[in-house]
Amino acid sequence: MEIGLRDFGDASPVIALKFLLDVRDGETELRAREDILLQIIECAERLGVTFAPATGAVRSTPSPP
Repeated sequence: MEIGLRDFGDASPVIALKFLLDVRDGETELRAREDILLQIIECAERLGVTFAPATGAVRSTPSPP
C-alpha cells in the first residue's frame, strides 16, 4: 500500500492512496475496495478529520489483471 501527499487543492491537501487486491473476481474486488474506503472514512471520523467537498472529477487507476 502506498499513501502520500499528492497535491494541494483549493480547500485541502490531496492525499493519494494506492493499494492492490488479490481477489477472485470483479464483484469481490468492488466489495473489498468499498470496505477499505469505508474503514478509512470511519477512522477519519473517529480522529475528527473532515473531508472537503469534491470540486472535480476523481481519477482512478484500474488494477492490473
